[in-house]
Amino acid sequence: MFDDRVKIGVKIKDGQVIGEEAGHKQFIESMKKIVNFKDNKDNKNNKNRKSLEYYLNLKYKIIIEKIDEEDGGGFDAYIKELGKYTCCACGETVEEAYNSLIEFKNELIKKWYEEGKEIPEPE
Repeated sequence: MFDDRVKIGVKIKDGQVIGEEAGHKQFIESMKKIVNFKDNKDNKNNKNRKSLEYYLNLKYKIIIEKIDEEDGGGFDAYIKELGKYTCCACGETVEEAYNSLIEFKNELIKKWYEEGKEIPEPE
């Protein structure tokens, strides 16, 4: 599990970039506010909809890229199918970037599921 020492590329407050780094928990909370979709009642109340556990356990392709030292170093991680700039995270190590991304992906999927948003499945 991550603590607030993990450095994320930007600092966000109320949906606005206000600095160059933030702790993991702050990043997650900020992204929850930014990634806000309208309620889709048809999907939300669909009795044939798959379970939340089903979506949380889907195996998405995770892409991890090294950040140049001149840009701060570390690693970017994202899931293209969920949106490269929607489902992304950073860390000082590959492991930190990966774990941060998984935690954020789970929060994002829970939010989309609760709001009735369609959740893309892996290709």
